[in-house]
Amino acid sequence: LPGVSLPVISGSDGEGLIHLGDAGVLNSYSQSTDYNQALASTGAVGADGALNVDDANNGDFKNAKVDLTDVLGQAGIDGLTDDIVDELSLELGAIGSTAEAEGSDYSSEYVVADGILTVSSPLVGDLGTTLQGVINDSGSTLNDAVGEGGTIDSIVSGLGDAANLDLGLASVDLSGGTVAVNGVDTALEDAAETLIEKPLTDESGIASIDLKNGTVKIDLAKIVKGEDGKDLNGLDPNTQVLSSSTTEAIVDAVEGALDTVTSKATDAVTDVINNVELNIEIPAKLRVALASANIQITIDGTLGQFAGTADGDPVVDASGDLLGLKIDALLDPLTDRLVPLVLEPVKQAVGPLLSATTEELTNALEGITDPLLDGLSPLFEGLNEVVDLTINEQPTKKNQESEVTGTEDPGFTVNAVSLELLPNVANKVVDVNLASSSIRAQDEEPTDPG
Repeated sequence: LPGVSLPVISGSDGEGLIHLGDAGVLNSYSQSTDYNQALASTGAVGADGALNVDDANNGDFKNAKVDLTDVLGQAGIDGLTDDIVDELSLELGAIGSTAEAEGSDYSSEYVVADGILTVSSPLVGDLGTTLQGVINDSGSTLNDAVGEGGTIDSIVSGLGDAANLDLGLASVDLSGGTVAVNGVDTALEDAAETLIEKPLTDESGIASIDLKNGTVKIDLAKIVKGEDGKDLNGLDPNTQVLSSSTTEAIVDAVEGALDTVTSKATDAVTDVINNVELNIEIPAKLRVALASANIQITIDGTLGQFAGTADGDPVVDASGDLLGLKIDALLDPLTDRLVPLVLEPVKQAVGPLLSATTEELTNALEGITDPLLDGLSPLFEGLNEVVDLTINEQPTKKNQESEVTGTEDPGFTVNAVSLELLPNVANKVVDVNLASSSIRAQDEEPTDPG
């Protein structure tokens, strides 16, 4: 490649623009039985030259990968450094083409199973790290609430000031209790890890951002065929994939995928907080007539149950005995008295706690995606400065010569994929045609020149 010092086809050392994968499964076929008949096929075709569309789409043929990283440095796109993009590549599903001539009448078919544009960027990994940190820190409000002097801690520790609970035949004197949440930090860490393992996607499915691996993948089939596009087959001749409108759609898709960060993170944290176990332990003294005994009252449930936002109710239990007799019979009236005394105040505290946690998380997430979008937008907007990607290219329909010129007829060429590198850089254009089939035939039988 001019100015890049890179071979077009990758060798055994892996250095090169195009990595053909398992090229051994590809075939080339040509046949001309008469002056007015010609057939040529190449790529994902059978031994008889027939185009294997189904086999190609089923993955029976290996993909090809075009590494554009070195070309990127020659395009002069402002704002791109090694800190923003460390790989730009295009992966193409199985490709093939076939062309047939009957005299001067030409027909053709092609197959391109799919096309994925991949950008690897440290900025994507940075976003994942930042997101994990924000989620891990979102438990601080909850920990403060149950810590010494916190809202919930104050409610429970102040129970010692409550009046004696009259249970009819018995009474209970409460002492200040303790409160604890179980596993909130670990649960948030797990939620953060799970969140970054699932790629962010936009509604149309064009962009997929893998925060864990640091990559952005663009489904080119959906770019040119809409959100229902599954492959790059069936396109009109000379379909330009990376036009100004499609690159704009790529930027919009990446922005749409990034816009899901806040909702996904908020949903994950809300789910964790709602399911965190809250444990309240209250020491008490049980009195029946002149006898008394120390008992332990426990109230267990999730924060969602305490707040009334999840199914089920907190479970109240009491353990201990009086003169060898179990106190199970007193549990129901004890629960009835504790509900307004403990559960209602805790419920009133937990509801705002959940809202405060969500609000703080949303504020912390504001702007964290901006560096990624700002860094990658110039790349996506300038993709057509790096490569002009054409599917089902037919040069003669662009008023260009085919690959088989002749005195009687110019012939016909179909390229399943055409890559024109650095199309706007003078004297550095490299036109790479993949799965190219060319033919030429005549309408009239040639006469013997003798």
